Amino acid sequence: MVERYSLGNEELDELVGELEPGTILLIEGEPGAGKTTLALGIAYRNAVERNAKVLYIAFGEIPEKLVKYAGSIGLGIEKLVSEGRLRIERVPMVSDKELIDIVTQSIAEGMESYDIVIVDSVTPVMKLLEGYGSKRAWLQTTLYDYISGSEKLLIFIADKFQTEDPDLKLLEFISDVVILAEYNVYKTGDIERHLIVRKFRGRTVSYTHLRAHETSLHLVCRLLLE
Repeated sequence: MVERYSLGNEELDELVGELEPGTILLIEGEPGAGKTTLALGIAYRNAVERNAKVLYIAFGEIPEKLVKYAGSIGLGIEKLVSEGRLRIERVPMVSDKELIDIVTQSIAEGMESYDIVIVDSVTPVMKLLEGYGSKRAWLQTTLYDYISGSEKLLIFIADKFQTEDPDLKLLEFISDVVILAEYNVYKTGDIERHLIVRKFRGRTVSYTHLRAHETSLHLVCRLLLE
């Protein structure tokens, strides 16, 4: 059993704090902001250092491509996959109802056999569900029935395409921890990624912004006071 879950980076763990079992983490942001990178870091660190078993549910992403990308940023998840400590499950492109059923079943089965379940991304499911009531009912069943009172960590990745997105508002409301990923690309080629802690249920957070300056494979984080 994992006593606490790492956020995938020692500096993040120190600045933000580790995650308690039974946590729902939402990572949101625009495409290219580093959501998948953060999720892979969480999966890798917890699998390697805390012996956690991880299920990564990917929409349309070829597992081999995800493994290759992880390797390019210094995360050798190929060995974890071969040892069965990390499983990448690709969700096929099927009809609307069938897609929702597949994702729901994958999460349910994952909660039984794995310590961490990552859904990358939950956006397609939210878009397929019609109306606020249907979306909330699905999240209620998926989240609370499977995560409440458990020792697991459930991670939802969501795409942010507009400032006011009712789907994101609902996901944020249900989640225990919400991290917004943003980024700037400079003429030098350097990428500056911002991780904004928007919510941390049950904990007093005296800061909201972390700045990660990324050059090549090196990531340095520092605290930004409000």
